[in-house]
Amino acid sequence: MSVKKNDELMNTPKVWYEIIKGYNEKEKIDLSILASIFSEEVTRIVQKNIDPEANIVFEIDEDNKEVHVYNTEAIVVEDSEFESVSDAEKVSLMLYNVPLSDAKKVKSDAQIDDLIKIEVDLLALSKSSNPVVQKTPKIIESSILQAIKKLQKSIVYTKYLEKIGETVKVMFISKNAKGSWNVQIVDDGVMAHLPANYVSAKRVINPGSYGDVVIERVEKETKLSQITVSLDSPKLIEKILYNNIPEINSGLIEIVNVQRIPGERTKAVFRATPGNEHLDVYGAIIGHDSSRINLIISELNFGVNQADMEKFDVIVHANDKKEFIRRCMLPGQVVDIVPKNESQNTFYVITIKVALSAAIGKKGANTMLASKVSHCNLDIITVEEAMQKNISFDDSRIAEVEESLNSFKRYGAVKKAPVRTFNNNRRKANSYFENLDLSLEGFDKDILAFREQEQAFFDESNSQNMEFDELIQQYNNEAVKENAQDSTQSIDQKLDNIQKDEKLSANDYKKAKEVAKNFKVDKDLSSFGLDGGIDLSDINDEDW
Repeated sequence: MSVKKNDELMNTPKVWYEIIKGYNEKEKIDLSILASIFSEEVTRIVQKNIDPEANIVFEIDEDNKEVHVYNTEAIVVEDSEFESVSDAEKVSLMLYNVPLSDAKKVKSDAQIDDLIKIEVDLLALSKSSNPVVQKTPKIIESSILQAIKKLQKSIVYTKYLEKIGETVKVMFISKNAKGSWNVQIVDDGVMAHLPANYVSAKRVINPGSYGDVVIERVEKETKLSQITVSLDSPKLIEKILYNNIPEINSGLIEIVNVQRIPGERTKAVFRATPGNEHLDVYGAIIGHDSSRINLIISELNFGVNQADMEKFDVIVHANDKKEFIRRCMLPGQVVDIVPKNESQNTFYVITIKVALSAAIGKKGANTMLASKVSHCNLDIITVEEAMQKNISFDDSRIAEVEESLNSFKRYGAVKKAPVRTFNNNRRKANSYFENLDLSLEGFDKDILAFREQEQAFFDESNSQNMEFDELIQQYNNEAVKENAQDSTQSIDQKLDNIQKDEKLSANDYKKAKEVAKNFKVDKDLSSFGLDGGIDLSDINDEDW
């Protein structure tokens, strides 16, 4: 069956084949599924606007590269019914009626009022004199596009719902105004959204680069990206640990819990699996000369400046609840841990005033992560506050904590070099030493004594789970001098800025969608949305 278009004979079956084949190649949807979609949608539209009894089917002839469209419920009528009808009226009439003479060509024993299967020309409906019928091809086009998009969303939802928590490789397409990213999954080209609160602001990412992300959630119905991913999920850390620690990969050591504030700190809890209690868990994670932990931190902080690297706390699990909480609180120093209101999961963590800031951590990070990895609610208070509350606690470690902090201040202070300026008097300095008699006797003994004192300090300290460089920096920081009352403000208030959700910029999302490859087809196919890239026709400006 053929129709005339632009003064050229257009073969309708060929056109339908190109349309359906175009969707097949562009959207990676099976031809048979596409044929079913076309059949269902066209039948629904024709039944509503033209013939309530119609049943339209699309049949693919792959050998001849054609798609034939039939109405299986056409009624055989007298030839005379077509004689007095104009060509414009025949267009819709021939969709559901067939003259007896034509019917006999299909079925030799056909009779009046029989229902037979006839081939129909849907593209010719636009020539009808009936305005409703005339609009039918456009309605069919829109309906098919919506049906395909619905199918695509269903396919994406079904596929990725099972992948929540898994790692996939993506290409970073574009960064949005508020810090979120549009990314494209390498495996199948599906677009995904990386919210700003799921990626550290300290991380430097270039458009076009690749990276691993974790699938956080999948939406069934949304006008934007169905898939939300995270670049700073604890799952990524678990993958890094599995790849770099043979004892974890082989099942000798298990990862009990990983909690993270991207860009600030990660706390990970480990323990030996049953039968492997003899293993040095801490040593296995750290590695010889810190080789393993350095590699983990390096992978964890790719694209981050060294000064901004995320801290990583290695915690060995303990069955004793108080000891476990103490380990989770490191590098914060703790005097004692006391159950609060006799609750099994709520504790007072008592420390001295000058150690309060380090125990709470920047923006409450240390306490919040310690609470999460220990599965306990922790209330950080000072010794003085504990006394005011009449809390009974063991104060035997007060002197030890004070000495520990003082020792770090003594040995860890990093003094800034004075600014060197030019001074003419410097040239005279040498004359001061001309007659100076220097004696180095006993100098080597002083050095030896200092080293012994230093070593004694480290031998007495419990270094497990400590980050020495970090403590040096923290206890020499001006934050240590802050008022203790200010430090005890609500952790929830301190974390407000961390936990704010970024709202996806719709305009940025639209720009990101333009990266899809354009699907080139004949101009005849443009009305079915096959002459462009990703179709956004279902997204209206007012929706944004």
